[in-house]
Amino acid sequence: MVLHSRLLHELRQRGLSVAVLLPGLDARDLEALESEYGIQFVSTLLPRGRKLQLSNRIKPYIYENIRENPALWSKHIRVVKGVDGGGWWRHMAHVGFAVNRIAIRFAGLRHLLLSAERASLRCRRISSLLERLSPGIVVSTYPVNNFESSAIMAAQEAGILTVGQLLSWDNITSKGRLIAIPDRFVSWGPIMTDELGEYYDIPAGQVISAGVPHFDAHINNVRIRKASEFVSQMGLAADRPYVFFGMSSPIFSPEEIAIVEWLAHKIDSGAFGEDLQLLVRPHPQNVEGAMMDQSWLPRLESLQSDRVAVDFPILRRSKLPWDLEPRDLGKLVNLIGGCSICINSGSTLSIDAIVQDRPVIVTLFDAHSSRPWYDSARRIGDYIHQKKMLTLGGARVARSFEELESAIRRYLANPGSDAEGRVRVRERELGVCDGKAAERVAEALAGFLKAAC
Repeated sequence: MVLHSRLLHELRQRGLSVAVLLPGLDARDLEALESEYGIQFVSTLLPRGRKLQLSNRIKPYIYENIRENPALWSKHIRVVKGVDGGGWWRHMAHVGFAVNRIAIRFAGLRHLLLSAERASLRCRRISSLLERLSPGIVVSTYPVNNFESSAIMAAQEAGILTVGQLLSWDNITSKGRLIAIPDRFVSWGPIMTDELGEYYDIPAGQVISAGVPHFDAHINNVRIRKASEFVSQMGLAADRPYVFFGMSSPIFSPEEIAIVEWLAHKIDSGAFGEDLQLLVRPHPQNVEGAMMDQSWLPRLESLQSDRVAVDFPILRRSKLPWDLEPRDLGKLVNLIGGCSICINSGSTLSIDAIVQDRPVIVTLFDAHSSRPWYDSARRIGDYIHQKKMLTLGGARVARSFEELESAIRRYLANPGSDAEGRVRVRERELGVCDGKAAERVAEALAGFLKAAC
């Protein structure tokens, strides 16, 4: 959101300097990043140990009614069932749930546990680093993270203004409680602003709704000619329509590969007409990282034909998670812009496509399998952020192959279907959607800095 948008450029245009604090990078990594981006990168570490791992796992049990939050509840069940974690974490999940039943009833206990949590996350290294850097403001993009919580606390104790600019639309409702709450916020749009008030009693006057800098590319960098060039490079016909299927991690949609295979065979056989093509893009989490499942990759490669192509994301070998090549990001926004329909199983890709007014289908089923809810793509539709977006009517939900086929036929026949819903999604999720979010965020940060000084 920061490095792959115009936000750094906009901050420099306002005469501001930027330092990025990252955990655990060595001198060579830092030097490479500084050379590429022309700003200061600083690395430090939190103290290592089980207490921090434990802290990250048990936070939701202390502060949230996890039984009422589908995202947190499914995570709990997955641990209890042994899907995510071994015997130690299964035991801790049982203990955590028992604590949760008590903690949600007694505010004093929650306050005591919060104090212990904050004490465990205080870090002298970060405090000393901030003292040396002497920033005017400290901005956190993922304050639920232990490292960033430590930085927020250290800044606040030093009298430095802190700002939360949240990374994703699910950070408030699906990731557990923020331990350290920034003084000010820059939100995506009205939904996020409302959630900050609902969950943290943040007054609207302390929040600036500015949009999302990395979505600006969907408006500013998309050209019909570019999309055609990328499609041709992948062996598809540039003058024919195509469906863009953006895959998720197998953790969220374990049978998605079977849905992709079904769709590929349908399109290859001409079930949707002789012109329609399919372009499949695995999520970076499919390709590398803790949630990857590379067993899917040969199955994807075997689907390629003159009507089906696979676009593997280009990941750089850096220490930054999901660090796509800038040219790959340019390709992604153009491929979305050129598609007739965008399909995904409940990821942010729905918003990416709706920014460009592309019809969206969300696949919330498990192909021919009957998986339990906690291990099924069905659960994603129950997540609070996802349900809010779907309620606005900007995307079609497919809960079976029959519904998927029907939705595809509907959008092919009438691409304008649900256009009003897509307008509502843009307005509620992103506020003003004009390709100038980076300018507004930079202006907001500059304003906060001026007020702090």
